Amino acid sequence: MVKRNPWLKIATLVLCLITGFAMNGCQKYEEGPLISFRSKTQRVTNNWVATEIYRNDLDETLKYDLFSMVFTSGGEFTWTIQPSGGLPVSITADWELARLDQEIKLTLDEDNALERELLYLEIKRLTEDEMLIRYLIEGDYYDLVLKGA
Repeated sequence: MVKRNPWLKIATLVLCLITGFAMNGCQKYEEGPLISFRSKTQRVTNNWVATEIYRNDLDETLKYDLFSMVFTSGGEFTWTIQPSGGLPVSITADWELARLDQEIKLTLDEDNALERELLYLEIKRLTEDEMLIRYLIEGDYYDLVLKGA
């Protein structure tokens, strides 16, 4: 009869636990960050201003005087867009993280014309002071680089 070392079982269990925690902490978003001590909800909650705006990979940043998104901890969302030389337009919604925290689900007000088009913002990068998102609206893909205000 072969006598097994009980420490081998414990070492194997510890190794499995460490591997599990390491896999859980892997990079969630395509462009990072690798690790953060704040929850995803805490990182999304911010007043964000777009510093770069791309539509179908074409830079349209200069077409806007203001392009901001505000996510509150209470789940409220306000999106303000002001085309260059134009008047600002605001859209309100409720927000929550969705699809394994890789997207932001927006539930827009019923009277909003964009209701059926814009439901999810794909998170490409999320740090405390920067967020990269992508969304599809009216057949166009928009990529935004947002900085915390």
